[in-house]
Amino acid sequence: MPSVRGSSRYPFGKGLPPSIAPQVQNFENPENGFGESKVSNIDYDKFKLFILSILWRSHQSSQPFFREVNLGSHADVIKAHLHSGVAPDEDTYPVFGLGWTSESTFPKDFVAQPVSFKWHKMHYFYVFMFRGLILMIFVSPRADTRSLNQHKLKSDGTMSFLTMPGQAVKEFFSKIFGIDPRILQGLG
Repeated sequence: MPSVRGSSRYPFGKGLPPSIAPQVQNFENPENGFGESKVSNIDYDKFKLFILSILWRSHQSSQPFFREVNLGSHADVIKAHLHSGVAPDEDTYPVFGLGWTSESTFPKDFVAQPVSFKWHKMHYFYVFMFRGLILMIFVSPRADTRSLNQHKLKSDGTMSFLTMPGQAVKEFFSKIFGIDPRILQGLG
């Protein structure tokens, strides 16, 4: 069995035996270009811990790129999960996903600085973007995220990513990350 450490292709199933590779079904609305990527056969514990390790390492980093990631007391809780190798349940530090359609020419290697936001003006979450994925990770307890549950990483090994066409991705980055839309004109 191949090792999954050190390769960015494994989150997408390339190079893994079919029995453990994530299975993806893509759907797109031809009227507006938005779609959905339904992923199954995800190893929930490994993927959730992978995402939490990125969050925790960002918190620990002294690099200016990660300056907005401050987990406070959640850092020790997340660290304990990472050391135990047991992921918290799907409603503890829930993870939600977005991305862009495969037809979009928006670059998959575009990486944005992680930023924090408040959900309903009271619950903190972080947005990470890498490898064509946009992940929202909530760190506030008791956040009512039911309206996002369709796109949550679930303990049954499934996750559905809302996918956006190139123009919508540019608008997303412009609004959420504060990127001047003129910078994004040549992309997507």
